[in-house]
Amino acid sequence: MKSNKEYSLRKLVSVVIVALVAVSTNAATEEALFAQADQAAQEQRLADMQRIYEIVLQTDSTNVRALTGKAAAQAWQGDFTAAQETYEKALSLDSENIDAHVGLGYAYAWAGRYTKAHTSFRRALRRDPMNIGARKGIAYSYQWAGEYELALESLELAQSIAPDDAEIAETSGRVTLSLGHARDAVGYFDRALQLDPQRESARLARRSAFTTAPALELSSRVGSTSSAGSGLRMLEVAHWASLGTRFAARYDNSLGLDNSSIADRGEDAPGYFISVQQTIRNRWLAAVEFGRRDLVGGDQDILTVQGVYNNAVAAIRLGAQLGNHDEGHTDRLLFGGVNFGLGDNWRLEPAVYLSQSGAAKDDEWRGVLNVEYQPQTIWKIGAFVGAGQIDASDPEIDGSTVLAGVWGNILIADRHTVHIAIRREESPTNDFTVAELGFTYRMPGN
Repeated sequence: MKSNKEYSLRKLVSVVIVALVAVSTNAATEEALFAQADQAAQEQRLADMQRIYEIVLQTDSTNVRALTGKAAAQAWQGDFTAAQETYEKALSLDSENIDAHVGLGYAYAWAGRYTKAHTSFRRALRRDPMNIGARKGIAYSYQWAGEYELALESLELAQSIAPDDAEIAETSGRVTLSLGHARDAVGYFDRALQLDPQRESARLARRSAFTTAPALELSSRVGSTSSAGSGLRMLEVAHWASLGTRFAARYDNSLGLDNSSIADRGEDAPGYFISVQQTIRNRWLAAVEFGRRDLVGGDQDILTVQGVYNNAVAAIRLGAQLGNHDEGHTDRLLFGGVNFGLGDNWRLEPAVYLSQSGAAKDDEWRGVLNVEYQPQTIWKIGAFVGAGQIDASDPEIDGSTVLAGVWGNILIADRHTVHIAIRREESPTNDFTVAELGFTYRMPGN
């Protein structure tokens, strides 16, 4: 009898040990999977991250940690609706889970559902008033919704909780720049760089604060044209009334310096122009310019209109110009181009120009290809080549045209720009080369 009891006891102990080993093994396997998922997240292998969490959920469908991890992977991949559903399932199992409340807030915010995002972030803050992820989420939601004043207030509160957070300082600068306060934005970017000197996004944003919408912009170009004239080619004063609105007045004497017959007589052909440029919803740009040019035989009134549409693929540019001469004839110009990216640093723009000029209404077309290369934000270089045809009643004017050139822009002190350009043009009546040097001075607004 005793031996039977001992056998039963040993069997029970063996079952308990096997069960404990199984639980321990499953826990170890689960932790190993969580470690793999964390590694995949760090390496931005989001699909792998989601798949690993799903493996955990196959054996434990109520694992809240796996559910929140899977939801994060779904949100980061842009599947916001699925992420919201997964976060909601996690919260149905653990309504006090702060990570799930914060994650759900971001899933709503990234989907543009800002009211629901605020609700989720505030639920997290009721459970943990010092949660910096939720504080940032509220600020970001206001920023993405265009409510910049509220965003800045939320960021100031977040900064008081995490004073050494460079991301908060940089975001404060971006929001302040959206409000049109460039110099104040620079102060925030400087703080972000003090906290994290290697934060390249803050460095780039600082430059943008100086160059995006300065209160005053003064540009000048001087140059020399072979076999023609040398001197001041252009002078422009511009004022940015807002981030999207620019007014400018310009003096232009490039025609007088490039035209050898005008230069040989010691005369000029100055033009005086005023313009307004307006950006609409960050995709459309419209520009109108009125001007008058003093020509030897009489003056010319000039009207130029231009529109640009920007999307994720390319910028499409279309424009037209009318030049009414006092003698009674009108010059006409139509132009268009498409600017698109080739990789991270290259851009390409093919363009076409169609014109009709002179009392005899001579027709001309030109095709130009411009290539830009910008490996760094402080400088950009480019080159262009083009060819065309002039159809004129005068045989001396009739014929082909060729042009080519190179140019470069260099940013100085994060706000000013040096411009360098060389252009060669050959036509039936005139061959010349232009070397040009320019400078743009910017005073940041606030």
